[in-house]
Amino acid sequence: MSQKSILSFLKEDTGVSTVFGALLLLAVLTVFLSAFLAIAVPAYKMSEESKKDDRLLSDIFILMESPPQKKIQKTFHTEDVVLRADENSGGFLFAAFVSVPPDTSSFLRYDGKSQNSKIFDELQSPPHLSSLPPDSEYYILSRGSLFFSCRYSQIPERSYLLEDASLLLLQKSGHVFLTPPNISIRKSNDRILLSMSGDIILSGSSPVFANRTVVKSETLQKAEIHDFVSFLAIQYLPPNTDSFLSAKEKEQKTEAVSRYFSDLNHTIHLNFPELISEWDEENSTLLISSESAFELDCTVREIRYSFS
Repeated sequence: MSQKSILSFLKEDTGVSTVFGALLLLAVLTVFLSAFLAIAVPAYKMSEESKKDDRLLSDIFILMESPPQKKIQKTFHTEDVVLRADENSGGFLFAAFVSVPPDTSSFLRYDGKSQNSKIFDELQSPPHLSSLPPDSEYYILSRGSLFFSCRYSQIPERSYLLEDASLLLLQKSGHVFLTPPNISIRKSNDRILLSMSGDIILSGSSPVFANRTVVKSETLQKAEIHDFVSFLAIQYLPPNTDSFLSAKEKEQKTEAVSRYFSDLNHTIHLNFPELISEWDEENSTLLISSESAFELDCTVREIRYSFS
């Protein structure tokens, strides 16, 4: 082969190698780019959504921990969140023979007919009503919630129900009270004290989708009950048909409440032998009685929420 032919062959071979190398480099870059788009971008979005959710939870806890005032205003960061005040998300009733302040009995008393308790009309009637001790009456302990519906793309969709002192997380993978209902029992100087509190939530506000939402709350009425009782019934009433909760979320909430009261009943059996308690799961009612009277402290607020 002549020197000219050899040089020509080398030049052609080098040209082929250059094109092949460029194609190989392009293929490698494509693979890395695909991997980046498939892994890094979703991971970044997941991290950002987790930060948003943490910020939302922080805002909720700040609202929960705000000192009780006549009026409260809190700004929420609600990107990817729909915020509603859900008056139909269920609540709690309690039955006892107690002395109720006359000026607050109208919004506390539950009779199934009054305007203030119409929210419960579609729900089951209080159980054991005919077998209650003489003069016992049913009262509303809590009703409604602030409902945060969170729709994310990378982390699971979830809902938060803020009800007075309790915060319930609802999602497909599970449901749990991040903060349980405010019902506690303790013994002091050989006396048993049962404390509980709740809010009756009112609102005419429409759902909010904005990135920043100002939540305003106004306490309209407040009832404080302190008495000695020998019988107490606490009944959970599930969300009614007009609630913003889905069927699955309603079921999850009922399960979480049932588990909470079942655990509370177990705690009473272990630590307070002076009390007789029974968790009636069929009627979602915790019954507590005692041969000697125990103290009951109860606080109920009627609160109106508005968004802007």
